[in-house]
Parts: sequence; C-alpha cells; structure tokens
Amino acid sequence: MSFFDSLCRTQLLGMLQKRVADGSMIRLVGKCLHVGVLDGEEFTTPSEGTVQGSTLSPLLGNAYLHYVLDLWFAEEVKPHLRGKGILVRHADDGVFGFERQDDAQRVMGCSANGWSGLD
Repeated sequence: MSFFDSLCRTQLLGMLQKRVADGSMIRLVGKCLHVGVLDGEEFTTPSEGTVQGSTLSPLLGNAYLHYVLDLWFAEEVKPHLRGKGILVRHADDGVFGFERQDDAQRVMGCSANGWSGLD
C-alpha cells in the first residue's frame, strides 16, 4: 500500500479545516477524495486515501505530512535530542539527519515502539 492510498481522509479534512476557513472548499476537497478511478477497463472507488495521480494528491499529501511528520519532528522529537537534528522532506520522501548517533538510534528505536519513549 502506498502513502497516498493510506491517508486517513477524516484526519486529512480535519487538518485542512485548521487552515482553510472556507467550508465550500473543504466540501469540494471531500468530494474529490471520493471520486472513482478508471484503470483500463476497471473502475474502482477507493474507501481511503487520495487517488495517486490525482492533481490534488501532492497538495493533500503535503498538508497531511506537515501535521503528522513535520510538526511531530519539530515539537516532539527535537526537544529530546542531545545534538542537532533535521528533517528534509520533499513530498512523501524524507531524510532525517542527526548530529549524534545515539539520537538517531533512539528515534529509530521509537518507530518500532509506536513513536513513544524518546526520553
């Protein structure tokens, strides 16, 4: 399953509502999330995620990752690091960089434990 196929639509719309005051725009995005996909002769209507290849998918994916990855790293991870840390992200690809190996190992270990226990 790809990143775009696995986005939680409810969470995504909630995230957008934090920054987009226009309810009409939110409803339009919601409708776009529920359109079907024609692949050759097969028509499907995915129940989750954004349609990969949709013109909105990159925008919605970046908004989603801003809240679940960028802010998480800035607010939850960086304050617990002993050295410097950086997250460089382009769309759904990213690289974490750490000044100290022990910081990198702690963050990598947290991924196996549900991202808890940075202390």
